[in-house]
This record gives sequence, structure tokens and C-alpha cells, in this order.
Amino acid sequence: MLRKTVSGVMLTLLLIGMLALSFNVQPVKASGTVYIRADGSIDPPTAPITTVDKVTYTLTGNINSDADGIVVEKDNIVVDGARYTLQGTGVYPYKGIDLTSRSNVTIKNTTIKTFGNGIWLDGSNNMICRNNVTNNEEGIVLWEFSDHNNISGNNVTTNNGRGIWLAFSSDNSIVENNITGNANGIWFHSSSNNSISGNSIVANNYNGIFLDSSSNNTSFQNSLIDNLYDVKLEYSSSNSISGNTISGEYVGISLWESSNNLIYHNDFLSNTFQASNYYSVNVWENGYPSGGNYWTDYKGKDSFRGPYQNETGEDSIGDTPYVIDTNNSDRYPLMVPWTPTPPTSPVVYIRADGKVDPSTAPIQRDGDIYIFTTNIHKEIVVQRSNVIIDGNGYTLQGTRTYQSKGICLSSIDNVTIKDTDIKDFWWGITLWESSFSNNILENNITANSGDGIWLQYSSNNTIARNRVTANSDFGVRLDSSLSNIIIENTIGGNDIAGVFISYSSNNTFTGNNIVNNQDGVWLEYLSSNKFYHNNLINNTHQVYDPSRGNPGIPPSISVWDSGYPSGGNYWSDYDGTDLLNGPYRNETGSDGIGDAEYAIDGNNTDHYPLMGMFSDFNATSECRVQTVCNSSISGFKSDGTSISFNVTGEDGTAGFCRICIPTALMNATYRVFVNGTEIQCNLLPCSNSTHSYLHFTYSHSTEQIVIVPEFPSFMILPLFMLFTMLAVVFMQRKIPRKQKNSR
Repeated sequence: MLRKTVSGVMLTLLLIGMLALSFNVQPVKASGTVYIRADGSIDPPTAPITTVDKVTYTLTGNINSDADGIVVEKDNIVVDGARYTLQGTGVYPYKGIDLTSRSNVTIKNTTIKTFGNGIWLDGSNNMICRNNVTNNEEGIVLWEFSDHNNISGNNVTTNNGRGIWLAFSSDNSIVENNITGNANGIWFHSSSNNSISGNSIVANNYNGIFLDSSSNNTSFQNSLIDNLYDVKLEYSSSNSISGNTISGEYVGISLWESSNNLIYHNDFLSNTFQASNYYSVNVWENGYPSGGNYWTDYKGKDSFRGPYQNETGEDSIGDTPYVIDTNNSDRYPLMVPWTPTPPTSPVVYIRADGKVDPSTAPIQRDGDIYIFTTNIHKEIVVQRSNVIIDGNGYTLQGTRTYQSKGICLSSIDNVTIKDTDIKDFWWGITLWESSFSNNILENNITANSGDGIWLQYSSNNTIARNRVTANSDFGVRLDSSLSNIIIENTIGGNDIAGVFISYSSNNTFTGNNIVNNQDGVWLEYLSSNKFYHNNLINNTHQVYDPSRGNPGIPPSISVWDSGYPSGGNYWSDYDGTDLLNGPYRNETGSDGIGDAEYAIDGNNTDHYPLMGMFSDFNATSECRVQTVCNSSISGFKSDGTSISFNVTGEDGTAGFCRICIPTALMNATYRVFVNGTEIQCNLLPCSNSTHSYLHFTYSHSTEQIVIVPEFPSFMILPLFMLFTMLAVVFMQRKIPRKQKNSR
């Protein structure tokens, strides 16, 4: 089906004048391969991919392709496979997902199998996380100038060539992947300054990690087990290999014409050949007392200590070197397997006295306002109330360290956190232990290993206008927290649930887009929370309550609407009709509210489900205009006397709009014109002295709608009298002038 972008839709509501609504729909072409076009459209539109905001794209079914699978032409988006499968025919070089020249694209939760290349990046900067990439010729490929990518949490298995292959690419992170059963696990060619950490690299047929003509890379804390060659370097120098478990069926580490590499704190466990060197001289320890590597075949003793091992006393370092060959030896072999020190993230403190600690942190203080001056790669702990933390659009980024927190408030009040990109922590923002009256505003909180925002024992806080996306657990989490307001956030693509609420009550959720999560809202052990004017779209379960079917857990009971005519929520799976209006649904005529209730479960019901997505716009500082519409709305404008906005719809479908206008902003009876022809616009009976509710319909192939207020009949007589008086005055002044001229 062709899709049109309806542009220039001017919905202008004037007290005396005109308001216009215009549409311009642009077609999209169909193709065998699925494309996410640069304008955000999906081509062909029948492909099982859905998007609401042209930022998050979610598969709704499996995709089979005999060519490339999905070609992404748009930057700054998330493609969520929602655990569906993208399958090819095994023909090389077709690609499962093609990210050529793309930037800031996240690919997640997708099974990609039997393509020439599972995921292809060429000149790209993206995040590839939590996918299953299996049975392809090559798994994940980063080709020429694909820099600053994050490859994390993927299962890369049984690919015929390389599991992860980098060529001429730098500054990438390959973290916590399971790389098993491929011909080769990780393969670098002419690539530098990349990081390989926390991966399980097991039972690959040839090489676990292979560095070819590559330098200044880091391999840290990986498990390399039962690969033919666990680690192999050829023509590669100045790499760091540390903290790895290396236990293979043949060679632990092999180096061919590769020198000046630093190899330490690895556990070499029962390899047939622990290490082999050919024309290579390397450093096998990190000095004293840090030490070298643990070798299961080391026969030395530990009776002495010190850098020269000539002082009496043990130090867990062997007294004699572990000899690899005549040019290579580990001077400080470890007597026991190396145990990593639990990592800790560095911290910046906003101290109770207002000081920034350390003072060198890139945060500028202006009274009680703390402003980022560049990106920060540390946790921030706020110990002072009544302050503003302004990220100034910069990024606060962690390393996914266990239990790390981007910004932490504990027993702190009246703090505002705003305009910050927070990612790659365990939790993005935490409010703990009776934190009150804080504001979390307009942040982008994404890709954290746990929750985006977590409130525990915290009340009367406001979370507004944030983007909380692609977190591994919950988007927004409330535990034992009361009377918080969560308003106008986009909460999407979180792996477990968009919103999680436990032992919490009297919280209000309104105006949020809760989209493409496993569970939209997860409720347990709670009551008396209120949800209305939210858009719940394409969540696997819109609302989940573990008490269903489990009599041992008490049910959660909440309020799911704001009465009539305000209404409830928009549910993408609601299939009711809208033929009636009124609080009892017994009056003829549509009002943008479904005629039947939306039953969530036996204890929860939305009595007034919305027929279209809810939107809330600032018309003036005092007045807000609200719409319920089955078109996408953008470009809202108001000057206090007129309103305009653009809409998007699908060619050949019927559109409707219910608009609620404060009478303090505009107060009139309206007429609606479509391409110059007047159509019916209903002023709903629910209109009152403070708000007017209008309802009208149109075709999405329409290009222009104009709405003007009808001239009030009560003004006819006063204006007639005014014009009569003006005519009399004019005639009286004209007659003397004629008499004077006649003389």
C-alpha cells in the first residue's frame, strides 16, 4: 500500500479569522529488500516492521529474504528485532542488516541467520547489542573506517568464516559477547585501538582471537577456551593482552613476527603449547609487584620476594622466570591464578558544601547550577540539595560496570537533572532513600545494563520529557515510592518493561509514549496509581501483572482513565468502534473515545479508551491544546489566536481529529473546509465554559483543510446599527460641503 506524507496541514483556529489544516502525502516505493529510508519511511510499507516516532523500528514478524535483508539509510534510530528472525538463503555477499555509512544506529534483539554477512558495517558508527548472529558466512563485519562502534551482548555462533571481523577499523569496543563454534572467533586485519573485553570465546575451529597487521589493541578479561589457537598474532605490535583465561586444545598464544606486545595477568591453563614465538620479542609481565602470568606447567618455587627475588619471604611470584624461548621469558610468573580486582567507576561528587570533587572535573559551577563543559566518563553523586545539574547536551557515559550509577541522589531534595545524555551505566539515574521534590527533565537515558531511571523510597518527584530507551531491564522503575508524576516521556525498546512499579501508590503517569517494550507496564503489589492520556503501542504485553493466575500474589488495582470527556489511554491493540458519545456511550455521534471499555484484566479497566494517539501542546504559557488523532501530528504552532500543525497518514484511509481548545485561548463556533468545500465539524456536547471539544473527519488523500470560526449571529444587529450610524454621520458631513460649494 502506498504511503503519503501529509504535509502543510494548517489547522488554524481564530476568534475572528481563519485556521487551516493541509496535507501532503508522499508515496513510498516497494522493493524486495526491506529499506528504512532516510526520511524514516519503511519500504515496502507492508514489511513486518512498525514505527511510531521514526526513531524506534520494531519487527512484528519474521523476515525471509533471498537478497539483502534490511538496508538502513537513516541515522540516529533503533532497530529492535523483538526476538524475531531475519533469514537469508546463505548466498554471499548478501547482508542480513546493511549499515553502510550509518551513524548512531542501534541493532538489537534480532536473530540473523544464513546470509553472506550477518551484520555489515562500512564507514559506520553504531551499537550492535543482544542479537543472535548464526549460520552466516561471516557474522558481524566492520569494514573500512567503521570506527567507534559498540558490539556487546551478542551470541555469535556457528558462522562459517569469522564471528566478528574488523578490517581497517579503529576505536571499537567488543564487549561481553558469546562467540562460539565459528571457524574463527574474532579477526582483526589492519585495525588499531580496539578493545576486546569480557567475551566468552569458546570452541572456534581455528583461532579464538587473531590479530593480523594490527596494533595498539587491548584484549582484557576474556575467556578463551578450546580454540585451536586461543590467541594468534601475525605482524602485529604494541597490543596489550591481559587478564584472560586461556585454556585450549592446542596453542594458548602464538606470535609470528609480532613484537613489543604486552602480555600479563593471563591464566595459561593446560594448553598443549602454552606459548609459541617466531621471530618475535615481547614483554610477558607488568613489572614488580604486579607480576606476569599464571602457567600451569611452571615448576618454580616461591621462597623469595622483591624485584630481584632475593629477599626472604613469599610474594606469590615465582623465584625464577618462566622461559618461553631464548628471547622471551616471564620474569615474574604468578604462583596462583590471577584474580581481577572488582572494577570501580571513578566518581565526581557534588559535595554538601557545593564544591565539585575533584575540582578538575569538567563541571562549571554558577551558584547552585552545575553545568557540564564537555562529555564525562564518571559517575556523579549529588550530596547537596536545591541544585540544578545541567548536562548542557553533553554525554555522561560509563563502562557498564556492575551497579554503577550515572547520577545518584540519596536523601537529597529539590535537585533538577536536565539535558544530559546518560548511557552505558548499570543504572542511568537513581533516586534512593526518601529523595523528595526532584525533577528529571529532558534527558536521553539509553543503553544501560539495568534500569534507565530507578526511584526507591522516594516521593513527590517529577520525571518529564525524557527519552528512556534500550535499557536492559526497565525504563522507569518505582519501588516503594509515592506520589510521583511521570509525564510526557518516551519510554521505548526496554528489554523487560517500559514501566515497572512495585509496592508504590498514588503515582500519576500521563502523556507518555510507552512503545515497543517487552511489557509496557509491569505492576505488582500496588494500588491507586493513575494512568491516563498515555500511548501504549506495540508492547508484547501492554500491561503485565504477575498476580494473574497466581492466587498467592495480591492483584494490583489502578485507575486507567481521567473520566469523561478527558478519556483514558490509547492502546494499539484496541479494536473497538466509535459511533457513540457521552459518559454512558448512549448518544449518537463520534467523540474520539471507544464505545466499549478496554479490559486489562479482572481488576483493571480503561473505561474511556482513546481511538487515536493523544498529544498535548503548549499554545501559550497558560493554555494547552490537546488532540486525539489517528494521524501523526508534527509542527504544532500557536500565536495565541491561531493554531497550526502537520499530520501524516496513509493514502486511502480515513482520518479523524478531536481537538480540545481552552476557551481562554479561543472561543467560537467553527466551520471546516476541505479543498474549499465545507465539511461538517461537530462541537461535542461535552464542551463547557472552559474547553471546546471539536471532532471532524477527513481523507488522508486530502491536501488542504481550512477551519474558520463562524460569524456569531448575535453580532449582526450591533454591527448593522454601527454601520447605519457611520453612514448618517458621513452623509451629514457631506451635505454641508455641497451647500458651500454651491455658493
